[in-house]
Amino acid sequence: FYPHWEQWKSEMGDARDWETLIDAFCNQHASVIDTRRIPGFDGLARLGETQDDYIAIDEGLFRAYLTHLLEDEPLAGRTFLLAIHYAYAFARGEDLSVKKALVYHVHVHEYVRDFLARDFPDMQILATVRDPRSNFTGRYNSSELDVDAFRYDATDATIFRRRVYFFIMRYFYETMEIAGEFPPERVRTVRHEALYYHPEKVMRATAAFLGIDLLPCLMRITFGEKSWWGDPIYKMPPINAVNPRVVTLDWQKKLSALDWFVFEGLFFEYIRTYGYELFKIRRLGVPQIVLL
Repeated sequence: FYPHWEQWKSEMGDARDWETLIDAFCNQHASVIDTRRIPGFDGLARLGETQDDYIAIDEGLFRAYLTHLLEDEPLAGRTFLLAIHYAYAFARGEDLSVKKALVYHVHVHEYVRDFLARDFPDMQILATVRDPRSNFTGRYNSSELDVDAFRYDATDATIFRRRVYFFIMRYFYETMEIAGEFPPERVRTVRHEALYYHPEKVMRATAAFLGIDLLPCLMRITFGEKSWWGDPIYKMPPINAVNPRVVTLDWQKKLSALDWFVFEGLFFEYIRTYGYELFKIRRLGVPQIVLL
């Protein structure tokens, strides 16, 4: 949402009003209205027990609610973001009076610092971490290279590999710095591995942190109340459970000795802080730093 909001401000200028913004949103974020539109790699068009379901709302109703909520409101990103969530809930026939939390799922860590902190200074941050040595190989292949291969030809995808490697490393490294910029009482970090081994314990603590009830739905993997099975981009059978790849040690067979050493050097404090095991570097002294 936020990159588009900034783009709309720049491109529309003084011609920007709620009507044009609603049109732009419904066009560029059409998957909000129907998850089959502008398909991504999120599995939201393969929901339900038969894995062929989707989520759709009445676009006319959604637009009407948005128009009503935004009437006479000054143009602001925070206002629009809230109105979108409220209008969506109304269009689905949900009762907002029983809701206590609005969850905004963001993958790009800069948005937390650059946009969300500005618009929602009292927000709570719920973050997940994973062993970076394991996370890298999966993200490098599934989330980046396979996506590129799907969109481009083999030559183009190859050109992106070095850049992908660099940016994923930077992404991991910079993401670690974000949480430290906010009061610790407003940040909860969960190990992805713990979701596999201790799901009820994790969800119970998370519900307490967010101030919501531990409802049965929190123990099921769903989206819009429909079973969620992952996406074919991950090249594994559909699974309605925490991904077991998260806890395997297959990454040890995929990483070269050099990459393994570099990873443990770069993420030494990260690995220690979140309780992962170090193999190549037991301590980070001068010899290890020089070698790194």
